[in-house]
Amino acid sequence: MSALSRFARLLVLIGILSVAVSAAPGVAFAERVTATLRFADGTGSPAPIRRATVEIWRKSGFGFWGAISTVSTDENGRIDTTVPSVGAGAEYGLRVYAINDAAVVRFRDRPTDAMYSEPGPPGAPIRRVSTGPSAVLPFSFDFTDLATVAYYNAADALIYGRDYALARRAGVKPGEPPLAGEPQAIDRVNVMVQSGNTFYDPYVHWLRINPGYLIALDDRTVLHEYAHFLEDQLSTLGPAFASVHDGCNVQLGTGGAHAESMDFAWMEGFASYFSAAVARTYNTSITRITGPAGAGAPPGTVTGTLLEPTLESPSCPGGPYLPAEWLEKFVGGALWDLTDDPSRDAFSTTEPADQLCDKDDVVFSIFDRELRLVPANIQTFTDAWVRRGLDVPPLRAAFSAQGVTVRTPTPSSPFSPGAAADLAVWRGSDAGAWFVHQGSVPHWGISGDVPVPADYDGDGLTDLAIWRPSTAEWWVVPSASGGASQTTVWGAVNDVPLPGDYDGDGETDYAVYRPSQNAVLVHNDSCGPAQTINLTAQGIGSGTPVVGDVDGDGADDPGTYDTHTGKMSVLTGALKPWWMRSVRTAMLAGGAAPAIADYNGDYRDDLATFSPYFMVVGVLNGAPRGTWTISTSPTGANITRMWGGAFGDLPVPADYDATASSNCDLDTSPGSCHDADLAVWNNFTGMWTIRKGDGSARTQQWGTTGDIPVPR
Repeated sequence: MSALSRFARLLVLIGILSVAVSAAPGVAFAERVTATLRFADGTGSPAPIRRATVEIWRKSGFGFWGAISTVSTDENGRIDTTVPSVGAGAEYGLRVYAINDAAVVRFRDRPTDAMYSEPGPPGAPIRRVSTGPSAVLPFSFDFTDLATVAYYNAADALIYGRDYALARRAGVKPGEPPLAGEPQAIDRVNVMVQSGNTFYDPYVHWLRINPGYLIALDDRTVLHEYAHFLEDQLSTLGPAFASVHDGCNVQLGTGGAHAESMDFAWMEGFASYFSAAVARTYNTSITRITGPAGAGAPPGTVTGTLLEPTLESPSCPGGPYLPAEWLEKFVGGALWDLTDDPSRDAFSTTEPADQLCDKDDVVFSIFDRELRLVPANIQTFTDAWVRRGLDVPPLRAAFSAQGVTVRTPTPSSPFSPGAAADLAVWRGSDAGAWFVHQGSVPHWGISGDVPVPADYDGDGLTDLAIWRPSTAEWWVVPSASGGASQTTVWGAVNDVPLPGDYDGDGETDYAVYRPSQNAVLVHNDSCGPAQTINLTAQGIGSGTPVVGDVDGDGADDPGTYDTHTGKMSVLTGALKPWWMRSVRTAMLAGGAAPAIADYNGDYRDDLATFSPYFMVVGVLNGAPRGTWTISTSPTGANITRMWGGAFGDLPVPADYDATASSNCDLDTSPGSCHDADLAVWNNFTGMWTIRKGDGSARTQQWGTTGDIPVPR
């Protein structure tokens, strides 16, 4: 055997032994390689190089360097790993790549040119020489040279973008299967930080970043271009052509022909919105995502995206010459209005028409799902919003504030739109049939449900709605959604549904009374988190839950009625600061049914009860009589009225006539009656008996035994 052959066999044997040692758990003959790797981000502060690919290199005894291990940094930019020892004197180094689970950042358009740097000053990389097995080899370093930082910064910004997208890729309902052909992951994006311009190239699926303006240090622009990648991979990428656009104009090159369209406006407007939404999510206690002059860069700053001040108040010189839905500034601003929240966003302002916030999960879900199937623009986004049964009136109001006009279905409800309440009953035994007098008979709900009709979307019409005790689900058909429904889980078994407009925004909120806590749990339909109203803490005892706008401020007030004592108490200003709250109490009839309504037409609900005859007197003038005990606002003085009282009568006070009359019973306002009428519905006969303003009775048979009256 030649000397060369013996040498080759020796090298193979060494390699086999090295692999064996490497594979042995807890091996004693290993060196430990540690490092905390950081870069100076856009703020100049050290930021960890997260999830980055790191190669550990070692020089052999023959003077050749080779990679012996590949690891990834953690969220703090740290590595702590062991490598098989080859004895004292071995020299080690690191290569830190701008490669992570979101991106591969390269020098040029060749896969072999992935960007990396070695810890240590440029031209003087750190080298560590082993002192033998169990040696610790530290490589911690902060990269500060501008060229290197640009690559790591771009790679890091894209992690935030990918994490944001992955967290919001849920379907319409939790656990819902993906659409046919829907990608299950978000691929790494290739990035070239050497380009004559900054753009997403859909033909090779690369981000190209111009280093001339230090765009790689501008996280906002990097995220804007990443949004185009997501449009291409997950959703729909609009017209991809070389253009010059400033949010108000789109031209084919400088001074070229105009090329505005709704699809282009969405493509660019969504990208600016996405950049701002990602920054909003991660810039909480620490500014992690920056622009060229920070998050609040003034107009005119060189950046490739629209920043929050522009999205909050978009405008064009001389006003837009095209509809706002064709211009990216206004489309981006319209989407931003679904997400911004003045209580937490420094750049957001309170707008009367803006009742929506924190809807970025919904925006991204529609972007990811429905907008994969149609040309993406603000109208097709609205169509998807409507099909999901989401609230349409506040969406239109927010868009209108930005000048964006969209088509929505004509509102429809089986309840009449007039001021007068309808006679209506719900029959669970008949597949949830809603019998509205002189109206249609839709079916919504099943036996065992609780009907809770109200205006949940704020369009002024009553929506069909049920609460399902077994699952604590609210099933609602918003009148403005064209027949689409929405399902929301709120509450628990043994709760009592208590819907009301607790925040005064014109929309009824999902809410339940929880007897075990003597509390009302409100699902906030507008901005802000859910609220728990602890009635015990306000000095209100437990009992039958009641709700009504007792102080006339436009927001409903919750409370309880004690059937033993007749005490009814409500908490006004329940969702307001503590100094604006108060408790209103009235001593009414015991053993009665609560019947809160506005009986004197002053737009404030009065605390009231109804006592059937068999609980009070009996028969007066040969006919049964029920007693209404009403604590009228604002004095709180109790008055009584006699009406109804037959066995099986239930109180159903409402304004059934809404007509002018000189005799309006408790209504003290001149000219017309807009008070609630004393009215009962009989569970055995289905007869409605309503007291008219002149004291006479209006009777109408509508419903049957087992129905539930739902006048609105």
